[in-house]
Amino acid sequence: MAQLGASEVEMEQLLGKAVKKSGDLIHYHKAPYRVVAHMFRGQCDQICIFSARESRDLPDSLSEGDIRDILRVYGSGRTWVPVSRLSMNRLWNSGDGKCFAVYETFYNKLVLMTREAYSREKKFKP
Repeated sequence: MAQLGASEVEMEQLLGKAVKKSGDLIHYHKAPYRVVAHMFRGQCDQICIFSARESRDLPDSLSEGDIRDILRVYGSGRTWVPVSRLSMNRLWNSGDGKCFAVYETFYNKLVLMTREAYSREKKFKP
């Protein structure tokens, strides 16, 4: 599976040939998931994962087991600590503090991101 910090070549070895490339985004289909990876300076710094199965034009929700497995595999071996929040979304911090993950319940997607990527995004959003 693709991991945070992986190169495009490493990701292709783990996920197979990309379905689509659009700028810095690379789309994969690795059953039972669809994966969109963002590349920065040759390394993956964000991964968006959602179910390949759909209902009513939205991806099916990810189970607790799916989320646990995705965090373990795609998170480059990091430990993940749930963060308590008053939100319908769920949040985890990596044990090393370099990454975080958000499960967006409305869109049924899990996003893993480095803190560096998040800082870059914040600088360029209006």
